[in-house]
Amino acid sequence: FTTPASAQQVITMEPGTSVFDVTADGNIVTGNGPGGAFIWHWRNDPGPTYIGDAWATAISDDGSVIVGNMDDPGTGAQVAGRWTAATGWVSLGGFSQCGSISSAYDVSGDGTQVIGLAWLPGCDAHGFLWTESTGMQTLESVANGINRATAISDDGTRIGGFGQGSFSRTPAYWDSSNLDGNVDDIDDNGEVLGLSQDGDLSVGTFDFGGATPKRAFIRTESGLSGYINIGSLYNDWGGNATDIAEDASIVCGFDVQGLARDAWVWTSEDGIVDMEQFMIDAGVLNPPNFIVCRKMSDDGNVIVGSYDPQAIPFFEGGFIAEVSSDG
Repeated sequence: FTTPASAQQVITMEPGTSVFDVTADGNIVTGNGPGGAFIWHWRNDPGPTYIGDAWATAISDDGSVIVGNMDDPGTGAQVAGRWTAATGWVSLGGFSQCGSISSAYDVSGDGTQVIGLAWLPGCDAHGFLWTESTGMQTLESVANGINRATAISDDGTRIGGFGQGSFSRTPAYWDSSNLDGNVDDIDDNGEVLGLSQDGDLSVGTFDFGGATPKRAFIRTESGLSGYINIGSLYNDWGGNATDIAEDASIVCGFDVQGLARDAWVWTSEDGIVDMEQFMIDAGVLNPPNFIVCRKMSDDGNVIVGSYDPQAIPFFEGGFIAEVSSDG
């Protein structure tokens, strides 16, 4: 691992690793590497602890629950799973098998609610909500039926993702209390990729009336008027916002064009800035080539994702970037 600076730091993991999520306080991360899924109390421990042959996608606020995907014990197909230190990986099940059975994408802050995609008979993809008391339930079918739940607010009240619109994916939202869902306009293209703690703010990618490629957005209220276009790093690349700080001052995300990706950070003062430049401005010397920003701590001070090691084509490595260790 790299040696951190005194006030700012970037920790890069070996090629073949990825960091997918970070706790609300920024102290614990989860991701995947040669040993499977891992958890890392990165401020205290010298390296990650591997927790089994699974693919981790999200972590609870206190780091006690990790969700992701594992091999189904009965069929060997991919199935959504939930990990705790006491239970290890436990399958969340599903409804049918269409190659895979189900996939977990996110978990509520307290670790009690898991959302994702599950296959129904006939290979019909539906978003799901899992709780220990109800098991896996399908969310209301929106737009043209096929949909996926991608993000859940920390308080567990709101869910975001996409439904199959008239032309492509369209942003979709659900209420976890009754599983009801809605889309703003079935003709709009985009999807929700992240939510704030209470779900009042969401981020993702949107076509803004036909813009090609799509642009990153912050959505502040219900309806199309609530979408704010924060753009993209390059005009001819698509912008994807993946997470937002609680005070809405920082958004992280990445641009994509074909197989190429480039990570960025948006601030309310400067707009979108390439993440390498953002970290240089913060005081980091020679940062790596950041390609994806996935998640942030609630204050936006710790950002995790993937960088390009460059020495090995088509490989990525995980990173943890701390903007300021003194707050």
